[in-house]
Amino acid sequence: MTDVLAILGICRDAPPSTPEVRVVSGEGLHALLWRVPLEHIQKPSRELLIRYEKMVRDLFEAIDILPFRFGTVAHAEESVTALLTARKPWFDAQLERLSGHVEMGIRVPVADTVKATQPAANDPPATTGRDFLKQRLRHYQAELDRDQRARSIQTSLQDALGDVISEVHVETSTRAMFAAPTVSLSYLVRRENVDRFLAVIAQAAPPDATVSGPWPPYSFVQSEDP
Repeated sequence: MTDVLAILGICRDAPPSTPEVRVVSGEGLHALLWRVPLEHIQKPSRELLIRYEKMVRDLFEAIDILPFRFGTVAHAEESVTALLTARKPWFDAQLERLSGHVEMGIRVPVADTVKATQPAANDPPATTGRDFLKQRLRHYQAELDRDQRARSIQTSLQDALGDVISEVHVETSTRAMFAAPTVSLSYLVRRENVDRFLAVIAQAAPPDATVSGPWPPYSFVQSEDP
């Protein structure tokens, strides 16, 4: 069985000593690694994913790290050393921007008009072009209504939070056919501002909002290529 080195993250500060985490250093950076069988990476179990996430979170609670999502691996420590050298400017820029920050998440349903997107059980099927166009119009109007509500939620929360947040990342699923339509907002927040963030959200967020975090700032790791 072939082992690989799963990359948990990159940091500048000396990482805490743990039995499972191997450290490869170079260029003033430290790569945090976890040796794991390759087949476990290719076909990860739920338990393995939870364990990986816990390792990243435990490291993140101790020091600032640039977190890597599950699945980034190297086959040898020499490859990791070469990676630190080749991508040092990018790692430095990301760590400079994200150091001292956490990710906070808010998920809000926007399903007020979801019933309008589906024909009622007793609605007759469209038999003419006019009937079909009316059904499609109701469908698209419902989508527009939900898009508008998602934008309204995003804007009102961003206005309320003001300088409590550094950046925001938005994902919407207002056109989901099977899952409940939602807007998911990820906020980059300085560690010392987390309590302020929670206090504002308690007052400003819709009552059906779900808040999560603090997390490592996965959503704010920028792509190396523009």
